[in-house]
Amino acid sequence: MGNKKFILTADDFGVNNSINRGVLDGYNAGLITSASLCANGKEFDAAVNEILPECPHLSINAHLNISDGKALSDCEFIVDNKKKFNNTYLALCSMSANPKGILNIEKEFRKQIEKILELTPVYAITSRRNVHSIPQIFKLTCKLAAEYNIPYIRLPREEILLSTQIGKCSKTKFSVNFIKTLLMNLFSRKNTITSGRFGTETNNFTIGSLYREFLNSQLIEEYLTGIDENCIIECFLTPDKQKHPNDYALAQDKLLADKIFRAGFDLTNYKNLK
Repeated sequence: MGNKKFILTADDFGVNNSINRGVLDGYNAGLITSASLCANGKEFDAAVNEILPECPHLSINAHLNISDGKALSDCEFIVDNKKKFNNTYLALCSMSANPKGILNIEKEFRKQIEKILELTPVYAITSRRNVHSIPQIFKLTCKLAAEYNIPYIRLPREEILLSTQIGKCSKTKFSVNFIKTLLMNLFSRKNTITSGRFGTETNNFTIGSLYREFLNSQLIEEYLTGIDENCIIECFLTPDKQKHPNDYALAQDKLLADKIFRAGFDLTNYKNLK
């Protein structure tokens, strides 16, 4: 194997049965190598009991979720009066600056990590909507990764690729994606230092934020051919045939594996890297 690594991750595993099925289909297509398992997903049990046994080489990430769904802990401050999450990325930026917010986020993160670890090994930590990229939350995530012996944390840092395919994207959605990607890239500078302090490994780059909902194999090829250095690139998507048909189709794209190989990358996962 070479020194350029590419990971295709299915996020939101366990959120619904359509995503669960998309994980299985993408795995069988030979493209999805890892899945981010959501402990408070409505179809978590189905993901673990029905899909995982069919995917023996799938690498599992703990997909921490404080954006939506029901809390597993008795946390306060970050939930509504029905103990449910309804938090935007920017709202969590504000909450994470409050010691009470971080205390309750830690309480919930522990419950979610422990629930997953009871059933399967975990090789990386990710999060729904990448909220763990917020520096105070990222610091907490590094602390927990070290404590629970989870070797990798996703570092959301994406090259700003201004492709000719921008014209095919919704201007409103792309603008929102662009701003969030810039913010996460800014945070990644501090987060890289934090991960080093805790001795936690990360990927070098991600693909999946800027062209969220519009990603295809041609765009991925443009990203990969523009990188000369040895690195780990994680591409994340949500293979939901009903709500995210573009992501589902990408996970089935027979040309993608060839494009990854031609760009000099090995298709792998965090489990194999460990």
